[in-house]
Amino acid sequence: MKTNPDQPRRQTSPNGPLKGLKIADFTQLAQGPFAIRVPGDTAAVMGVGSVPDGLAFDTDGFLCVSCYGDNHIWRVSPRGKKSLFASDPSSILLNRATNAAFSGPGRHTLFIANLGGWHIAKIKAPIAGQPLAGS
Repeated sequence: MKTNPDQPRRQTSPNGPLKGLKIADFTQLAQGPFAIRVPGDTAAVMGVGSVPDGLAFDTDGFLCVSCYGDNHIWRVSPRGKKSLFASDPSSILLNRATNAAFSGPGRHTLFIANLGGWHIAKIKAPIAGQPLAGS
């Protein structure tokens, strides 16, 4: 990730399949909810206090977004529509959820790191995750 010098408040992916994808428009922070930009430049609004952190793509092209502010995992479609994939308001399994990655048999397990805990959460996923580059 790098800051685009032409738009200093926006980050872009420098290469690969996400080349030039606008990840976050930080000017929105002053105006309200944080937004994740997905292909096609549509926005999925996570909500104030949500704090999106970890990202992992599944084989359907959906983006799984872990949010440590509210312990939610969202699944965002290529058109920007979001659906709640997992939530833990008691902060037992998801405790300030941060990074996300698919692994395990057939990549049907979503692993979530937790900033507020001493563990990595393991969630069964109905859709397989995309392999990481180089795997």
